[in-house]
Amino acid sequence: MHFILLSFSILNADREADCEYPLYIGNCSYSITFSCFSGRLVIVCESLHLRFVFGKEAGGRKGLSMNTTKVVHVQRTINRQLAPSYSCKDMKLPVWATEIGPEAFSENRKIETIYFPHSLKYIRHHAFRHCLHLKRIILPDGLLELGEGAFAECSDLFAAVLPASLRVLPRALFVGDMALKNVTFAENSNLERIEPLAFHKCRHLSSITLPDTLAEIGDRAFYDCKRLNAFHLPSGLKKVGTQAFYFCPLTDQPFPESLEFIAEAAFFHCAFTSVVLPRSVTYIGDHAFHGSNTLKYLEFHHDPDFIGADIANKITVIRCYEGSKVDTYCKEYGYQTEYL
Repeated sequence: MHFILLSFSILNADREADCEYPLYIGNCSYSITFSCFSGRLVIVCESLHLRFVFGKEAGGRKGLSMNTTKVVHVQRTINRQLAPSYSCKDMKLPVWATEIGPEAFSENRKIETIYFPHSLKYIRHHAFRHCLHLKRIILPDGLLELGEGAFAECSDLFAAVLPASLRVLPRALFVGDMALKNVTFAENSNLERIEPLAFHKCRHLSSITLPDTLAEIGDRAFYDCKRLNAFHLPSGLKKVGTQAFYFCPLTDQPFPESLEFIAEAAFFHCAFTSVVLPRSVTYIGDHAFHGSNTLKYLEFHHDPDFIGADIANKITVIRCYEGSKVDTYCKEYGYQTEYL
C-alpha cells in the first residue's frame, strides 16, 4: 500500500477537520476521512500509478477538487509540522506512519494517551520530550529504534511497555520521569544494551525485570533511582557502567556468572549485606561498592586483573584466599580479611 500527499480544496464543506467526503478519481468514487491542515491531505491508495482525472469542481459533484494531480511526497514520517494535526488528549497516530521525527511532539501539553500503529519502526530523538501529561505508553511490536531522550522529562508518565524488537534503550530515554513506576519488557525481548542515563532519576521506579539477553548497562543508567530495590541482575549481563546504580537500594542477589566489568562506583551506596563476585569478573573500578554501611562481606574466589582504589567501606570484610593478589590488595588498602 502507498501513501500519497496531494494538494486539495474542499467544496461545500461545513467543517474544516475530521470530515468524510467522496473523492472522485476517474469514474470511481472513494470515501475518505481526512483532517484538514495547511491545505494538505494524506490519501491512502493501492498504487502510485493511478491516473487522476478531475473535471471542473469534480464534475459539479460535492466532494474534493484536486488542485494538482502531481505526487509531491510519499509521506511516512510525522514531523514537527504535521504533529499538531494529530495532537489531542487521546492521540491515535495514522496507520501509514513508520517514523516519528525529531522533537515532533516535544513539549506537548495535550497528550495523555498514545495509540501507536503497528507500522511504526522509528521514534527519533526527543520526539515526546517534556510531554507533561503523558501517562502511559505501549510501544508496538516491530519498533526497531528509539532516539535519545524520546520520552524524557514526562513528569506524569507512570508506565511503559517495551516490545521484543528493541535491542537498545537509548541515552536519557526516560531521564527525569519522576512518576515512572512500572516498566515491562516483552517475554521474548531481544534487548542487549541500556545506554547511559536511560532511567536517570526515575525516583518512583521500585522494581524492574530486565531480560536475560541484556549484556550492558551504561553509565548512570539507574542513577539516583532511590526506590529501586526489587531488581535482579540479568543472567547474560557482562558490563555495569560508571555509577550505574548510584544510590539505588539494591538488596542481596547473585551476581551473574557472565559478569566481566564493574565500573567506577557502579554500586555506590547500595543496600547489599553480602556480595560474592563470580570468577568471570576481570575489572572492578574505584569505589565500586563504596558508600554502603550495610555491606558486611565482599567475597572473592579469584584474582581479577584490576581492582581499583577503595572498592568498599573499611567496615566491609573481604573474604579471599591467603596469599592471593586480593589478599595483597587488602593489606595495601587496610581492609579486614577472612580467608576462604
